Amino acid sequence: MKLAQRLSWVLALVCLTAFCASTETPSNDGPRVVRMHISQDPASLSLIGKTDLNSEIFGMRLTDALVQYDEKLTIRPLLAESWEFSEADKTITFRLRDNVRWHDGEPVTSADVVFTINKLREPETENLPWAPALDKLVKLENPDERTVIATYSEIKPDALDAWRTPILPEHVAGQDEDLFNGRFVEHPIGCGPFKFVHYIRGQEIVMEANDDYWGGRPAIDRLELKIFADQQTAYQAMMTGDLHIMVMAANLWEQARESERAAAFEFTSFKRYSVYILGWNQNNNPFFGDPRVRRAMVLALDRESFIENVAGGMAHVGATTFPPSSDWVAPDVEPYGYDPDESRRLLTEAGWVDSDGDGVREKDGLRLAFTLMVPKSSQQLTSWIADWEQQSWLDIGADVSVEQLEWQTLRERRKDRDFHVLAQTLQFTNPDMFDLYHSTATDRYNFWGNDDPEIDRLLHAVRYTFDPDRRLAEMHRAQRWLHEQEPVTAVFFFDAPLIYDKRLRGVRPSPLGYAASIHGPRDWRWSDDAG
Repeated sequence: MKLAQRLSWVLALVCLTAFCASTETPSNDGPRVVRMHISQDPASLSLIGKTDLNSEIFGMRLTDALVQYDEKLTIRPLLAESWEFSEADKTITFRLRDNVRWHDGEPVTSADVVFTINKLREPETENLPWAPALDKLVKLENPDERTVIATYSEIKPDALDAWRTPILPEHVAGQDEDLFNGRFVEHPIGCGPFKFVHYIRGQEIVMEANDDYWGGRPAIDRLELKIFADQQTAYQAMMTGDLHIMVMAANLWEQARESERAAAFEFTSFKRYSVYILGWNQNNNPFFGDPRVRRAMVLALDRESFIENVAGGMAHVGATTFPPSSDWVAPDVEPYGYDPDESRRLLTEAGWVDSDGDGVREKDGLRLAFTLMVPKSSQQLTSWIADWEQQSWLDIGADVSVEQLEWQTLRERRKDRDFHVLAQTLQFTNPDMFDLYHSTATDRYNFWGNDDPEIDRLLHAVRYTFDPDRRLAEMHRAQRWLHEQEPVTAVFFFDAPLIYDKRLRGVRPSPLGYAASIHGPRDWRWSDDAG
């Protein structure tokens, strides 16, 4: 579908959508409830296994990690009241808080930490966010109930990041032979600010305030994670008071700002360290082994026009996967612009030509016909992007099919390298992109088969260099290489349009989201004053 046609569709959707607004408000006499939106069922309620964004949102409410980021991405203490970081000894020594209890009343001890870390490092746990960052951990000791000593063969400046993993109760989770099919995932318990009540697949996860939370009881009584796979349905729920807070598509956010209920909401947007990428499979793939072909695909995309006309201006073009709003980005690396003529020239130079005049290029008898694999999403924007990319690539001589898959199926296909080009969203907490591009990380996030000694050297330097100036210089060199080779395309860094009930206080968005920092729902509260 042409961009102009897509824009007309978006405008028609905005003009035609209707809703029945409710004046429902949290009762002063009844329980203080916050209903927040998640887009799909969590991959697992195990807290550490097969983790995805929605399971992390749930897990951070249910249980605590040793440390966590604040809204400025500064590491703060949680279960660990303090720690000692020794670059010379390659150790981190954590001192746990005293008198912290699990939701069933049992004490939290250092043995729970050791159990959790050992469990998440098991391959069958499939923990990609934290386990790879612990690959240099050679010894984990708990000399007493409040002390944990982690010893590494090689330690990195961002080593604390991995200790954001949620801690599990050994006396419950340790009784299950299978982390994904046992007593614990049926009724998970933690030591966090909220306790698990029930989970109805496809509908909601309900949690209640933990009266015995070491950090003080939350100001809200109940937190309900409402599952809406469709953004339009979630928007309707927001308008009728069935949701209190959500990030929504830019066009719906603008529609809400112009609605009759606009005065009841707070509207803001924030920049996330997340990027919508295209990963070009180079694993024995006949299409994308040549960097000229990968660059040609990027040059065929009029990203600035898409941002202006479809994304409501709430996005930024990426040069590499290093977030442009971060302090890590190289100022001399500019994103590729829209240049279809140069795109066609590169394809011809790489040997892809339309010899039979059918509009599709060929090389050695093979047509430039490949599949774009995308996750099904609650945001229709995902489909719009795929349609736009498909049309843009057809204009330069590529015949592209779009395959939309449920997230769990896509994960399996990605793991098996069964794709041509993959679209998905990635999120970063620090500049260490070793697992995304290093040749030894093909069992982690390097699904595209990137393999180059120079980028390997640069990524190792970024990961293990403590001198901040030298480390930043290596980051910039890595970005120049990535921009030239384009193994992964940073298509868009989207802003997050956030809407929430004006009486809900304590919301502090961060580059990780509005509920992903140390504060989040545990610090939210209702106010009777809507001003």
